[in-house]
Amino acid sequence: MIERIHGIAGTLPAQKVKNAYRPFSSGEGPGDGVQVSEFSKLLSRATAEAERLPDVRSEKVEQLRQQVESGSYALKLGVVAANLVAAGILKDEV
Repeated sequence: MIERIHGIAGTLPAQKVKNAYRPFSSGEGPGDGVQVSEFSKLLSRATAEAERLPDVRSEKVEQLRQQVESGSYALKLGVVAANLVAAGILKDEV
């Protein structure tokens, strides 16, 4: 039936397409591909793990809230300073 339909320019015979686009390559021969870096893989795993953790550690927050309200919260300035230096926020000049 298709053979009977004629367009303005007539019908053309089908031809084999060379180097056809293949969105999912089997890995054999030439074709487009994607390579994911090791950093990207690590970041993906870390993101998935972080999404499993709760946003807030409610028990820890409540414990600290009670300590602050009672006046028993003791800030360890040496630990805070060491963490600021390790994070690069504070220079180790003190």
